[in-house]
Amino acid sequence: MSPDGIGDAPQFAFNGDVAARDSAVDRLRCRARDGELDLRQTQSWDAQALRGSLMGTTVHSADPAVYQAETGIPAPLAVLQETLFTLRIEWVLASMDPPRVEAAPGSLDIPPERWLEELPLDADLRPVTSRFLHYLLSWVLAHEMTRGVSAAVKTSMRDVAGLQADAASGRSPAPSVWAGIRNAAIQATDAAADDTSRTLGAIAETVAWPPEEDSSACAMAVANIVGLLESSASDAHYTAEQHAQLEARKVAVQKVLDELDTQDRDVARAATRNLPEVVATSTPEWEACRKTAELARRSVRRQLANQFHEELVRCLARC
Repeated sequence: MSPDGIGDAPQFAFNGDVAARDSAVDRLRCRARDGELDLRQTQSWDAQALRGSLMGTTVHSADPAVYQAETGIPAPLAVLQETLFTLRIEWVLASMDPPRVEAAPGSLDIPPERWLEELPLDADLRPVTSRFLHYLLSWVLAHEMTRGVSAAVKTSMRDVAGLQADAASGRSPAPSVWAGIRNAAIQATDAAADDTSRTLGAIAETVAWPPEEDSSACAMAVANIVGLLESSASDAHYTAEQHAQLEARKVAVQKVLDELDTQDRDVARAATRNLPEVVATSTPEWEACRKTAELARRSVRRQLANQFHEELVRCLARC
């Protein structure tokens, strides 16, 4: 038995019961309408506020093992679904006029209950996360972002992708094989000389486990890859001089915040707004540049969130 409470028996969504699935869909739809659903959160449930993420709102618990026990959906797959849904919703909210951080579920083009409805009821869902991870790592390896990545990191990613492919096909590698590939990924990451290599090496290390060993690992890998490409798209709109100015601003602001030792945003804003580094990067020209960079970031998020969701749907269809 793994830490997430997942055994070796086949896992069917709602035990293949259409009535149980429809009941869960109705429950989620009603709770979302009652204001329980926070579209910005993942793996969360606040019992006092009666607010939480998709998983939390569905079963009134933030524990993926509880969600799995009540729905039959493997925890790693559920967390991945929730993460992809949240990424897609964040883009929808940011694109509203004016941009929003929250919206009523009924006002969205993507109904929250769709993530339950798209699951097949007659298929063992255990291989899906490994199948998706094989796709994800293979896609990254073929992407131009890996052009300057160290050979050792790329080898580790390729090896982990191979292990996930074996796991998806039912040939689960022995623990010692996982450990060997994982240790190689750690060494490759430690030896990496650039940020992209270190980030991708860390991703390879994170998912160099059977998915059931860590229900959040696949979702974390997706979020980190999206973040990496978002930053790259945003950074492309700044010159080297502007990057230097932004770094100086970051250092100056952090110094003040460390001295104040506060988490209050209003206090922090008041204390830092007149810093020379802040003033220099708050002109209309800077704001225009930031807006362009933010639009590029949102575009990447929309593209990747939809692409990865479509691939997950294909992985489900192959069950």
